[in-house]
Amino acid sequence: MYGYVYLTTNKINGKVYVGQHKSDSYDESYFGSGQKIREAFDKYGLDNFTNEILIECDNQDEMNENEKKYIKDYNSLYQFGKGYNISGGGNGGFVLNNCSDEIWSKRMETYREQNAGERNPNYGNGDKIAGDKNPSKRPEVREKLSKKLSGSGNPMYGKHPKFPNRRYNLICKNCGKEFEAKTHNKAKCDTCSKKR
Repeated sequence: MYGYVYLTTNKINGKVYVGQHKSDSYDESYFGSGQKIREAFDKYGLDNFTNEILIECDNQDEMNENEKKYIKDYNSLYQFGKGYNISGGGNGGFVLNNCSDEIWSKRMETYREQNAGERNPNYGNGDKIAGDKNPSKRPEVREKLSKKLSGSGNPMYGKHPKFPNRRYNLICKNCGKEFEAKTHNKAKCDTCSKKR
């Protein structure tokens, strides 16, 4: 077994979460790591959730396809109020990853509206942080941060990613061609990224 697709169920409200876990055996302590399901764990407590394997898989592609299938079967997207999944699956939860230009533009416009004017965390700070006044651009501040976050001061010091060789198959939002990347949230292929 390469990994499995699982179902986590909230015993109180019946909402579900479909996820995938790379492991050669069932890990009964793993209930999911998505944003909405973690918020639910905090709210209801882990004791109020059950977890079960839906299907065992032999490779990453099989896990991705089955995760998508079961998210659809269980209608577990949080947008519909029946679950905790934030995306259709198979892409690490990055909801804008393989969407069309139209959806991408609408989402970006929504984000801009939500952070406009007084709702923007930097509202009123324009004079303090504009251009060269931005503290993070001063050489002494950059050097101080660099020293503080190097070696054992770095929060990732001594930690290794779980899946260093994982590759993601993505669709370039510019040219529409499929490409492979080490990260799931890359929006453009290397060719389009180099074009300015």
